[in-house]
Amino acid sequence: MIHAALPAILPGFASPVHDAQQCFRTLLEAMSRPGKPVCLGVLPPVTSLNAAMPASCISGMVAIALTLCDADTQIWLDVCLDTPAMRQHLRFHCGCSIASGPETASFAFIGNAKAMPRFAAFSPGEPEYPDRSATLIIAAKLTAEEQGCLISGPGISPARNPQGLPFGPGGLPAWFWEEWAMSRDGYPLGVDVVFVDSHPSGGNFVRIAGLPRSASAVPPSRFRSGSAGENKICMSR
Repeated sequence: MIHAALPAILPGFASPVHDAQQCFRTLLEAMSRPGKPVCLGVLPPVTSLNAAMPASCISGMVAIALTLCDADTQIWLDVCLDTPAMRQHLRFHCGCSIASGPETASFAFIGNAKAMPRFAAFSPGEPEYPDRSATLIIAAKLTAEEQGCLISGPGISPARNPQGLPFGPGGLPAWFWEEWAMSRDGYPLGVDVVFVDSHPSGGNFVRIAGLPRSASAVPPSRFRSGSAGENKICMSR
């Protein structure tokens, strides 16, 4: 049987330790200030990994994988990202294994958010170990002007945003914010999310935004109907 040759493995970070540290600091900033886009300026080359998505978005996702994933990590890739070249690249640079399904993954990389599984498909952690939950890295348009929802919680100033911070990444499934609001019932269990801008950056950077499980959300259907103030669970801090 003849197999198609895999492309040559691309390099990872130019300076693995320094670049991973810088990327980690940017991730911490994004997760500590939910809904605020920050620039990730350390990007590895990804020219042959996925031609269907903007290079800056793929590069940002790979940078996050190089920073957070190792030999003890299981990664799940959605259909948009699951290519032989991507698998080879992540296995070589991170030493991670590729999960057959989202339920066992520590990190899930999602290139097509509209087709992503529901939150229940991912690990929410365990009561004794909520930190064992999944983190979802999702491609979404952070330049979108749609309002999306109102988020509140740690890292979001209630003085500046008394009703919540408007946050509306584009390209998410219609159920996303309703299910996020309902997931608060299980806190501190639940997933964390890092959005990677799917809009071409035009430079050697990509914007990312964090949505930790501690962030509450009022979906559009509720605040547009004037019921945001009545939703005490969604607006709890």
